Amino acid sequence: MKRTALIIAFCLIVVNLFSQGNPSPVDLSKFGSPISGSGYINRSVVYNLIHELDKINRLSPEEMDKAFFNSIIGTPYLENEFKKGEVFTSGGNNFKDVLLRYNVYNNLIEVNLKDVRYEISNDKINSVKIDNKNFDYLSYKIGNETEKGYLELISDGEIKLYCRHSKKFKDAEPQKAMEDHPSPPEFKELPDVYFIKNKEDKVATGFRNKKDLISTFPDYQDEIKNHIKEKNLKYNDPEDLKELLNYYNSL
Repeated sequence: MKRTALIIAFCLIVVNLFSQGNPSPVDLSKFGSPISGSGYINRSVVYNLIHELDKINRLSPEEMDKAFFNSIIGTPYLENEFKKGEVFTSGGNNFKDVLLRYNVYNNLIEVNLKDVRYEISNDKINSVKIDNKNFDYLSYKIGNETEKGYLELISDGEIKLYCRHSKKFKDAEPQKAMEDHPSPPEFKELPDVYFIKNKEDKVATGFRNKKDLISTFPDYQDEIKNHIKEKNLKYNDPEDLKELLNYYNSL
């Protein structure tokens, strides 16, 4: 009974993706937008991208979905398989031993409940743990641009180190001269971007070069700059960044 109640409560904060490829008749739109097809991208995008497929071979919508998704190179997920994890909600609750995976492309956490997949409404979540990885849902900025999304927690403490994973979707391209076949659609990984967040900060600050990294330590810029040069630390290497934070904490 207690387990059933937990499952029901958890369902109230998620959006139904589909069961066996078909959307649920239950209206959960107030919690967010359902993902279609195989959970990769929105249905309107799917049908634009498979327009050429449809010309070649008239298929049913279900067949077109399957044919299109099977033709994609790469994946929108950090890891394809659902893994056991834990969800911490903004209401102060947590749900253990649920099957989760991170949809990097759509910036969403998906959950598998009894073989039915759901996406969790972002505004209901503080953080999630998937296997041995922790993700916080928070605001972050690079330069003057502020966004909100999931950042992987790399190092905890007074100063936290985060990593943002990103992917882009490359459309299928028609066959070009001197090529044997057209280029299929593809999910491509983008370089990871790292962020630092002080305990009192509400927004994590990101950096794309050493200059930006040094500027995130306004009280010890000279010391940080010299240490980076002395140790030949890289701004995009998590181990180097953890070493830099240890040095900063020693000042």
